[in-house]
Amino acid sequence: MNRLRSLSLHAPHLPAATVAGIAVLVTLLTTNKMTEAKHHKQKTAVTAKISKRATIVFAIHDIPQGLRIDRKALAERQISVSGLPPTVVHSAAAAVGHVCKHGLSVGQLVTAEEIF
Repeated sequence: MNRLRSLSLHAPHLPAATVAGIAVLVTLLTTNKMTEAKHHKQKTAVTAKISKRATIVFAIHDIPQGLRIDRKALAERQISVSGLPPTVVHSAAAAVGHVCKHGLSVGQLVTAEEIF
């Protein structure tokens, strides 16, 4: 008799507990899907940024400070934009004729700060 009475006392609370359990389950599933979507979006953005390429200009000969830059001293190359300084020169023609402020070493990127 005691078991039957115990069951009848908890019976009205059973539907509320079931609804609460379902609500928690739906919340967890929805949050998980939102997190997966956000992660996918971030991953896609990073991949796009890494795969994006730009033309850069670099010195193929040492260029001393104060020397006017000649086309023969520069080369262009396509590389990933990831990690490039924002002031990098994207065309050798844009740097030719300018004066080198601080001197450039072989392989050094040509930036707006290095020429005038």
